[in-house]
Amino acid sequence: MAVFGDVVQEYYVNKFRKNAAVRQRRLRSLDCKAAAEQYVEEVKTRVRRAYDFPREKCPLDAKIAGTVVCPGFRIEKIIYFSRPGFPVTGNLYIPDGLTAPAPAVLFVCGHSLDGKAADAYQRAMQSFALQGYVVFGIEPFGQGERLQYGKESGVMVCSEHNIVSRRLLPLGETTGTWRIWDAIRGIDYMLTRKEIDGKRIAVNGNSGGGTMTSLIFAVEDRVCMASPNCYITSWLRNVENELPVDAEQIPAGCAVDGGEMADLLIAGAPRPVLIQGQKNDFFDLRGTREAYLQVKKVYELLGYGDRVGYFNGPQGHGYSIHLRENCYRFFNKFMGISGTDGEPAAVSPLPEKELYCTAEGSVLTMPGNRTVHEIIAEKVAETVRSRKALPPEELREKLACLLGIPAALPLPPYYRQLRIKDMGGVFMSRYLLETEPDMRVPMFLRDEKDGFYHIPELDEVELYVPHQDAKSEMKSLTPAPGKRLFGIDYRGVGETCPDGCDQHSREFFAPYLYDYHYASLGLLLGEPYIGGRVLDILSAISLLKQHGAKKIVLRCSGIGRVPALFAAFIAGAGYAPDRPLENCAAASLDKMGPLPQSMLPAGFLKLTDFDELAKLVAD
Repeated sequence: MAVFGDVVQEYYVNKFRKNAAVRQRRLRSLDCKAAAEQYVEEVKTRVRRAYDFPREKCPLDAKIAGTVVCPGFRIEKIIYFSRPGFPVTGNLYIPDGLTAPAPAVLFVCGHSLDGKAADAYQRAMQSFALQGYVVFGIEPFGQGERLQYGKESGVMVCSEHNIVSRRLLPLGETTGTWRIWDAIRGIDYMLTRKEIDGKRIAVNGNSGGGTMTSLIFAVEDRVCMASPNCYITSWLRNVENELPVDAEQIPAGCAVDGGEMADLLIAGAPRPVLIQGQKNDFFDLRGTREAYLQVKKVYELLGYGDRVGYFNGPQGHGYSIHLRENCYRFFNKFMGISGTDGEPAAVSPLPEKELYCTAEGSVLTMPGNRTVHEIIAEKVAETVRSRKALPPEELREKLACLLGIPAALPLPPYYRQLRIKDMGGVFMSRYLLETEPDMRVPMFLRDEKDGFYHIPELDEVELYVPHQDAKSEMKSLTPAPGKRLFGIDYRGVGETCPDGCDQHSREFFAPYLYDYHYASLGLLLGEPYIGGRVLDILSAISLLKQHGAKKIVLRCSGIGRVPALFAAFIAGAGYAPDRPLENCAAASLDKMGPLPQSMLPAGFLKLTDFDELAKLVAD
């Protein structure tokens, strides 16, 4: 039972509210064009710092796999390579009768299983083409023809993106990096086409495509304008509303020091941008309006207030005709197109198979195709091979920095003495540790008699770090002779397991629910969630030492072995897992990514791995 089930949620709400206050002060300070220009450069640098793209571009090796002729335009089936052997499938819509290079739209798909063949997306792309645009609609991996696990696996779309992202995270990468890079290479391809005016390439997308539109706009200077739909709100609203978002919607570190979602668009200033939402969208329309006003202010200071558009559709989440037609009007205005602005009557979506770029509708059947699994395996091997062993003290310092933990061990925390829990003849003394502002975690002492309302004098101690719930797991444990057995529910487990956030499932290891959600917020803030968990354990160690403990061994099981190992190494404590911990490298190689994202520090494999730390702790 989650006795303190709102503590993690409110911890992050308070973090983002404080961040919002910093932001408001910063925005109020912008009072002239020079200040606005400086702010644009700041946010542009912040967003671009979140992504570590490949240093070199591989040959596109693009080919036209087929053509579909439609009234008023043709569709070319394009395959290009964003990474060596890693194909991207896309449909290029080319209007009839072009006599000169035309304006173009890079259309990035939202989270639809059928990718570029989704009804609303086809309608948008056909309509743009009928108004004179060349449109390139590309598919994300995990969708359409680019499923990496295969349909029979049941892993696709959001689940595939999130599982792949947690496998990439120890390498210092995310799904977002890969998806933006696919788009960057898509623009490279567009610039090879004589039908396209390279100075007039816009980007448009809805939902997950709205995310990618915003990110591409922020990092790619070759895009001349953008319209993200059904995505822009504020990270604060998402946090307050307990809304987990997809892995690519988390640009690492971009919420630091007042950063917000609106900055993704401000980074593209002063190029035209249209922000669109829906009245009944789960992306909070209040945040959409707030983002618009923030973007508008910066553009007005720059002298381009007329380049920011805002529109709300009357429906729920989705690229409805209302949003599509308003986007046509906005793009036509700034592209100088005298189109109808409406959706032409000739628009008629085609069956998915007619848009296939591959013979069987799957890149997995392409000769020479390399999957994300193969590329990850190569990256893991190279990272392990090139990693240099560090002296223990230097490694300890770097690991603490990676986890966001101060160099000095935390002081003993303030604690509360709670009611003793009788668990059928086993008594659990309960203490509530205030490990940092707004964070409280329970610590327990297992006793066969009556329990304690104080922390008794100690000598040798075992501190149990659980898999999921310290009390229930400690009930069946036998304390070592002459040692007190304590346990701790580090943030997010046991009594601190969140009782909100996507309540339809309480599955800890799910790739898209509460544990993933809070780990994502840590990434946004540049404060790893796993670092907070280690801090909770280190705080308990400091408190036990204050009460006389001369020797502390961290007894642990399941996923608790990860934060316990980090804490043992940093604090110089003993480490006693119930079984050896599989290496992080092996977890990245496993297609299902068995370790939750919340246990994986970004870039950890560049520094060390679990076996190396365990050996140092044992020594």
